[in-house]
Amino acid sequence: MSPGVESTDFSESLYPKPPNFTNAQVVDRYKTDAGAQQSFWAIKHGIMASGMPAWGASHDDDRMWAMVAFIRSLPELNENQYTMLTTRLDDDMMDMSEGGAGMQH
Repeated sequence: MSPGVESTDFSESLYPKPPNFTNAQVVDRYKTDAGAQQSFWAIKHGIMASGMPAWGASHDDDRMWAMVAFIRSLPELNENQYTMLTTRLDDDMMDMSEGGAGMQH
């Protein structure tokens, strides 16, 4: 969820419920080395029957570690910072797909 958004219809319908990474208390559990490795593993391999996809086939390790860093930064971001970062990420993904190196669906 983005900063300033408590939940959405989509997030409320997921089972199990995803962690709210904009909550500092939630993210604090992932700020240890073990927590970062757990986050990386979940991003790379996904979580079966949860709605969390595996990104390991379409993203390299550096990109997945960047996702971990992004998750860890969410509690400190305001809505404008979040929008700026995610808009830039969307633009980067579009540039990659136009060059043939983007995500494959």
